[in-house]
Amino acid sequence: MSIATSLYFFGKTRSTLDARDSVCPSGMNCQYGTNSWLHDLTDDATNERRAGFVFLSVGVTAAALAVGLWTYTPDKPGAKQRASLSASLTPWGGGVQLGGEL
Repeated sequence: MSIATSLYFFGKTRSTLDARDSVCPSGMNCQYGTNSWLHDLTDDATNERRAGFVFLSVGVTAAALAVGLWTYTPDKPGAKQRASLSASLTPWGGGVQLGGEL
């Protein structure tokens, strides 16, 4: 879910940058009064990209932990792996929970 959210923010970043470039493609000698708007669009794109990287980092970290817990083999003979991954979705939100024992 986190990786999908990061893709949304990266797409939103591209859309915001395209909107900025449509106002003043060269970034120089723009119409009077557009500099503030261009600055705001650039700031929005920067914030969206930052959010995308945060969600991507969380998603990759969760996936790495899931693989680590799933493939971990205890040293005790006959011991079973104890890892679980569960998803929930409600009208108020949703999420994924990763649990396990080492």
